[in-house]
Amino acid sequence: MSTPGNERRGSQRFNTDLPGTIGSGAAVSCNVVNLSRTGALAVCSQPVDEMTMVQISVHFEEQPGGAEEFNCEAAVVRSTPRPDGNHDLGLYFTSIDAESRQVLERILESGCVVPV
Repeated sequence: MSTPGNERRGSQRFNTDLPGTIGSGAAVSCNVVNLSRTGALAVCSQPVDEMTMVQISVHFEEQPGGAEEFNCEAAVVRSTPRPDGNHDLGLYFTSIDAESRQVLERILESGCVVPV
């Protein structure tokens, strides 16, 4: 169990409710429930094996007509079944281009996310 004194993450996490897709082939819908500069927690209907490299795309709409996509490559560092039949996927971002990094920063600075 993680406590504030032994938190391993180097970046602050923010609670979110953002739609996205995840996959290493055919993309599957997911919901990104927390996000940081280095990773995310996504809830997905399909299991994904740990250490699988995947593409993730997160849809962000700060205001109507102002939609953006954050896309990157990530490693699945945790895959845990949930009681509702979905799966928690802990993701570590491994490759983010400059444009997607800017979108990620705008999401985190938008005020629509809440620190965990």
